[in-house]
Amino acid sequence: MRSTQSIKEAKASSLRTRRVPFSADQRLLVLQKLQGRTDLAALLSAFVSELHKHIDINELTWSHEGTTHTVSIRQRAGTNQTFSIRFGDTSLGTLRYQTAYPLDQEEISVIHTFHRMLAGPLNTIAEITRLQRMAYYDSLTGLKNRFSFNIQLEKSIASNYITEDGLILVVFDMDNFKGVNDRYGHLEGDKVLKRYARQLELAVNGVADCFRLGGDEFATLINGRDPKPASVIYHRLKTLIANDRMLGEHHINCSAGYAIYQKGDTPLSLFERADQSMYRSKKTKR
Repeated sequence: MRSTQSIKEAKASSLRTRRVPFSADQRLLVLQKLQGRTDLAALLSAFVSELHKHIDINELTWSHEGTTHTVSIRQRAGTNQTFSIRFGDTSLGTLRYQTAYPLDQEEISVIHTFHRMLAGPLNTIAEITRLQRMAYYDSLTGLKNRFSFNIQLEKSIASNYITEDGLILVVFDMDNFKGVNDRYGHLEGDKVLKRYARQLELAVNGVADCFRLGGDEFATLINGRDPKPASVIYHRLKTLIANDRMLGEHHINCSAGYAIYQKGDTPLSLFERADQSMYRSKKTKR
């Protein structure tokens, strides 16, 4: 632990380079530098740059709803202090400051003033991020949605038309899911869908994006021509499902089919082949 004397020395050293408290005109200049930014990294970098003129900051970390972003000025030991930030009644998460010494009340007051200037632009970015997530992600499972799938499939096919690197579309369908909704209701069905989606993510293991296409149908896109990764993912998913208590209680299983991109394929033709392959797999189990 740092001694009281060393803390005083660190603070004295910092005070020699820190500017005096800022005026109304300076606050307006800061606001102008923050407003209009729609990129989180750029906003927080500008914020730290301005605040550092008044308070000696080593590092700032913003955390909100699973998102974390850090701006570092220097790497050195220091003291951490965390503050919540709000825009009206809306929580915008927390800001954790690492400084060379504990902040006093005057410095905390300066930070709160800066937070009031940051809150508006930060709320705008948070709202943009929320709307983007609603557009591109499935609200129930957290996987990318059909809209995201269509965009990525079109891009991947367009890229393969030029590069010929290969592309494999794998389509998954849950077996026996309809019985869950019919017998236990949609709330239980939603729980099963979320658990299945989690097991799919574990099976894919980060090698590709996972998509919920709708209902109990899911997909993933794998780069390359070798179908082995698709087979590995399918068998890994079956094992995970078999070992999952909730899915086992509802007798959930999975069927899957894949299609390898061929020259001249459209998104529709590639999807139709993968979908037909999946239904052939499902029929063999009956």
